[in-house]
Amino acid sequence: MVVHEVSKERKSLARSMKDVDSAIAKLDDVLVVVVFVIAVFILISFLNSNFATTLATAGTALLSLSFIFAGTCQEVLASIIFLFHKVSSSTFHLCFVI
Repeated sequence: MVVHEVSKERKSLARSMKDVDSAIAKLDDVLVVVVFVIAVFILISFLNSNFATTLATAGTALLSLSFIFAGTCQEVLASIIFLFHKVSSSTFHLCFVI
């Protein structure tokens, strides 16, 4: 009976690690998009002589869209905190218990 419970715990841990891996892969995709946007702004700054105007226009557009994306950004931040604080500590404890 104990062997069966240990087996169930190991399978649960493997599923949990798979879920964490997929969540980290999605987070990597989001961060790649952010880096790409920053790289585009850097490229524009080298090509455009009047970059301050372009940056002000982009900032105004981002500010106007911030009301739309505020909930999404809040959920992403909460998910990141949950992923790296709650899940990793519980998985870490399970690794040492087994």
